[in-house]
Amino acid sequence: MLLSSYFDSASQSFVAHSPALAVYAAAAEHDQRFVPAMRQMVARSPNPASRVAIYTGTAHGTELFATDPAIEPAIVSWFTTTLP
Repeated sequence: MLLSSYFDSASQSFVAHSPALAVYAAAAEHDQRFVPAMRQMVARSPNPASRVAIYTGTAHGTELFATDPAIEPAIVSWFTTTLP
């Protein structure tokens, strides 16, 4: 579960070489620095359950929860279907 984060090359390599690790990455559409980072991290994941979610607004990190009530249920649903 990643919220508006940036990752170094070691983190990206770890995800790329961890097929059992599913990634859910979320950011706000106007949080321009982090939208590409979220997309890149999910693109590096070989796990088909990995997802990127881009929400409207400018919120950053946990502020996303206060701006869109659909975020929490979407994350819970992803965890429910993804975790063993």
